[in-house]
Amino acid sequence: MRLRLIIVTLLSIILCNSINAQNFQENFQGKKYKITKTGMTVLGSWALGNIAANALMLPSAHGDDKYFKQMNIYWNLVNIAIAGGGYVANEQYRKKSLSTYQLISDQYKTEKVLLLNAGLDLVYITAGQLLKERAKNISKNPDRLKGFGNGLILQGVFLFVFDLSLHTIHIRHRNKNNAHFSQINLSINSDGLRMYF
Repeated sequence: MRLRLIIVTLLSIILCNSINAQNFQENFQGKKYKITKTGMTVLGSWALGNIAANALMLPSAHGDDKYFKQMNIYWNLVNIAIAGGGYVANEQYRKKSLSTYQLISDQYKTEKVLLLNAGLDLVYITAGQLLKERAKNISKNPDRLKGFGNGLILQGVFLFVFDLSLHTIHIRHRNKNNAHFSQINLSINSDGLRMYF
């Protein structure tokens, strides 16, 4: 009788832990999905707004302002593609059933990509500054260099703020769940790597 009680108790504990782990995984994944969806909506809205506004003003633009508006249109066509691709990938992510290890791994990957993007954004800003400086010392179409430079700076600054903001939001999301992550134990044995909760 005691053995049966011990077995039932152990099975109940295992079942409760399994249910809690599943609930955590669904909640964590769902929140990450919402954060990314909001980010892609912001990026897509920025891109559409830029394309529309600059396309409307382009016919009356002259000098470096004409090239500034062109660069904004070109750049935001790429942003639209990135936002669309990100949205589709995020929808596929939502449908996946991920283990806690996969959630953690994916979370860190997302954070690293956003930091890498922020670094690239600084490169865009620097390239814009270099184009503007080059425009001062060139006689053939300096307006194009200056306008494109200003466009790169504007888009780089927006993307830098966007990527760092999204990175910060993702880190806060992960940090809210650190207590759960700290309950995870890894062990390596002859069967391979195992994770225990």
